Amino acid sequence: PLDADETEKDSLFPTSVSNAFSFSSSAGYTAQNNLQFGKGYWMKFATDQMSSILGDVRAKDSIIVEEGWNLIGSVSSPVDAENVVSNPPGIITGTFFQYQNGYQVADVLKPLRAYWVKVTDDGKLILDGTNTARAKSTNGNELLQKFNSMVFKDGSGSEQTLFFGSNKTINLKQFELPPSPPEGIFDVRFSSGRMVEVATEHEENIFPISISSVNYPLEISWKIQNGNGVAGLLTDKGETVLDATGQMRI
Repeated sequence: PLDADETEKDSLFPTSVSNAFSFSSSAGYTAQNNLQFGKGYWMKFATDQMSSILGDVRAKDSIIVEEGWNLIGSVSSPVDAENVVSNPPGIITGTFFQYQNGYQVADVLKPLRAYWVKVTDDGKLILDGTNTARAKSTNGNELLQKFNSMVFKDGSGSEQTLFFGSNKTINLKQFELPPSPPEGIFDVRFSSGRMVEVATEHEENIFPISISSVNYPLEISWKIQNGNGVAGLLTDKGETVLDATGQMRI
């Protein structure tokens, strides 16, 4: 993003086919006519396209956040999510998320994109696009590679991946998904609100899945990497044992 002289949504993004929705924990989604640097917005476009914006480069920024979930913007250069600093320190609860036909873990915050982040207190996030050092800690996507997975893909091409397994060391709070999208937008998550569930060994574990705004048919595919125990998927067609790889359509 750039520091643009123009702030009206229709001038910056004239081909969008929806309002620009901001989010706050107190008010939920709110339509906005004027867009602010540092804030993130939901917008819908009929097709993939390029947007041209004229303005000044901003490589660093301090973004005000409120306790709970925040939809933020980024700066003019990519920022490693692990390099985002908070003031006060330690208020970031876990993972940054992006929405790209479904929620995904975001390891890098890119220009002209919006991202979700949850914080434990009011404060600021400092994004520095001039810091090119790679973070040394394990990122969210690397952790997810160790889990079994299910991919839900609908008729419009939207898709969401959910993960499950028996890893006792993972912090499940790190994979709590952001608030559900605005009405009419595809969303799949465990009923806990997470994208990851961990089973208790030697017990039957049941994890309901919430599905909304799907354009059927819905294709479900799976990949089982952890062979401990037996996994099954219960739908209106009955129970399907999840073994190795496979797929079904409902």
